[in-house]
Amino acid sequence: MTIGLFAAGAVAGGLLGYVLQRADLCFHSAWGGLLQGRTARARAWLLGVAVASVGLCALYSWGRWPALNQGLAFRPV
Repeated sequence: MTIGLFAAGAVAGGLLGYVLQRADLCFHSAWGGLLQGRTARARAWLLGVAVASVGLCALYSWGRWPALNQGLAFRPV
């Protein structure tokens, strides 16, 4: 079960990363464009962060998956 979830996450992350890189919607291009006076990518990036933050907060408060807010599985020394 864990291997399947890891594989699904790796595939989804790889596909999303590929699309974002090909569309030039990465953090570096957003802030680099902002320094050159182009604000569209930076605003899109900030909107994505805002939507993700609200969505994560909603998932935490919904309480259907209590293991979501248990902290990181890896705790460094």
